[in-house]
Order: sequence, then C-alpha cells, then structure tokens
Amino acid sequence: MIGEIPGMDSQVQQQGQQLMHQQQMQQQQQQNQQQDVQQQQVQVQSNQSNQQAMEIQQQVQNSQQQQAQQQVQNSQQQQAQQIQQQVQQVQQQVQQQQPMLL
Repeated sequence: MIGEIPGMDSQVQQQGQQLMHQQQMQQQQQQNQQQDVQQQQVQVQSNQSNQQAMEIQQQVQNSQQQQAQQQVQNSQQQQAQQIQQQVQQVQQQVQQQQPMLL
C-alpha cells in the first residue's frame, strides 16, 4: 500500500490506494482464471486418455471377437468336412457291398 507522502492530497492518496487494490483484485482474478483453464486442460487430457483407453479396449475386444469367430468357423468347417468324408466312406462301403447283397 502507498504510505503517507507529504504534500499529497488525501483524495489522490485514496485514489492511488483504490487503484492498487483494484490491480491486486484483477491479478487474483487472472490467477484464478489461469487455474481454471489449467484444471480444464487437465480434465480434457484425462478425458482424451480415457477415450483412447476405451478405443483401445474396443479394438482388443473386436480383434478377440474376430479371432473367436474365425476359430469357430474353422472348427465348424473342419467338422463339416469330416462328416462329408465319413458320409462318402459309408457310401463307398455301401456301393462295395451292394454287389455281394445282390
């Protein structure tokens, strides 16, 4: 705060003190706003990293699902092929035995 300066009008002194006070208030407001902005930035960053984590999780889930589906399809195809082979074998056996039955 401004001290008493000899020969200075008391009104001028008051105005000076008010100005100082206003400046301090403005500085405080600016600091508060800066803190707010920084907090918001941190929030945005954490939101972004959360979003990225979720996206990665989704990708992992998708690839796991695809792998699982592929495995199921493969095993189903193999089973179908085996059954077809068995059917063919039975048909061949039947054909071989037919002449004997006749």
